[in-house]
Amino acid sequence: MGIKIWPRKKEEISVIKFALLVEDDAINQKIMNFFLSNLEYRVDGVTDANSAIEKIQSKTYDLIIVDIGLPDRPGTDVIKAARQYQLNLATALIVWSAHINKDDEKYYRSLGADAVLEKACSDEDLENTIQDCYLISTYERKFNFQLNALGERWRDLDGKKCELAAIDYVEKLMTFFREAIKIIEEYHVWLKFYEKQEEGSEV
Repeated sequence: MGIKIWPRKKEEISVIKFALLVEDDAINQKIMNFFLSNLEYRVDGVTDANSAIEKIQSKTYDLIIVDIGLPDRPGTDVIKAARQYQLNLATALIVWSAHINKDDEKYYRSLGADAVLEKACSDEDLENTIQDCYLISTYERKFNFQLNALGERWRDLDGKKCELAAIDYVEKLMTFFREAIKIIEEYHVWLKFYEKQEEGSEV
């Protein structure tokens, strides 16, 4: 008599996605929480910029949605913080605002936002906007934000060269170039890996 072996059940692997929602209006909070839950995000909700920045400094998110008109500080400070700290440097970030024009959208994107979404949106609008954020790979987005940050540091350093002692200026300059070279080297490593994957997928 043979031993009957029961087939093992296939284990489903679920990827947990985390979103940070920065919104001070209770009704808007409920609407966006509902949308995000339907898209299988676990949501951390905060109502002010300072709390959002504390979260950004301590936890990596897959998505950040931020209102601009917050009670303590403008939402633009949250965008800047997300692009300053490594944990969320490449996190998809959407500005969710009731009033949007082309100039505002251009400004938010220049700070590091990936997209701008009107408050009067549907869950389908949100899903499409999130997908658009990832048309560029995560690492390439991270590299772009790192370059932007380097550009800002360079302009700041260049503006202070007359104020600093020569030795201090040279030291800061060397630190800047070391960091810039490290970022570029990391990007080249990623690019080679990405190109190999692309070649493998074509075989």
